[in-house]
Amino acid sequence: MRRSDSEAIEAAIEDDADEAIRLCEALLDEDEGDADVWAYLAEAQLAAGRSRRALETLAQVVELDPEWIEAYTLRAEILMDQDRGDAASIELDVAADIDAEDPRLLRARALAAEIAGDFAAADALYREAEETDVLWPAPPRLNRSAMSRAIAAQIDAGPVLIEEMPGSGPSRLRMLDRDGKGLTVYARNVERELDGGGAIEDVVMLVEEALEDLGD
Repeated sequence: MRRSDSEAIEAAIEDDADEAIRLCEALLDEDEGDADVWAYLAEAQLAAGRSRRALETLAQVVELDPEWIEAYTLRAEILMDQDRGDAASIELDVAADIDAEDPRLLRARALAAEIAGDFAAADALYREAEETDVLWPAPPRLNRSAMSRAIAAQIDAGPVLIEEMPGSGPSRLRMLDRDGKGLTVYARNVERELDGGGAIEDVVMLVEEALEDLGD
């Protein structure tokens, strides 16, 4: 894969995920055995909100490169989002056989702990991932009351309730729910997007973006 192609795909993923998908598909028409392009295609599909397609694409990545650990952890995250915890556990077990100390695996296990409601175990795993590799910092833990006040002050959506994680629903990794009574924000799903840095202002921005996506 040419460096110019990877740079073009990365830029498109940020600006236009559908264009990134088209770029990847064009490259795969030339060489369908390039695992790097398949991995970029999965990333673009996730950016475009096509998680089910990304799940299939990542299966192609591991077929071409059985030790591509991030493909397994991404598949696990997609499956966890779909509330398919048993299937996600299989992906994580395969990843552990490759490298049980990989920070991406530790973070995926932290996410599984969050979904299970074991927040202390999750935070310990996030810290372990950061200690293993500083490029994977633990998510910040921001003041929940301050988060609620800032969102209510900036967004006209009624009363704001902060919860740690969704208990059920179509997506276990969604940032918020909105109904006629107000807004429920899931703090840990927001904080995970901040990765170590970030502040209350960044939370407000992410909530605004999530609300815009709901409007779509």
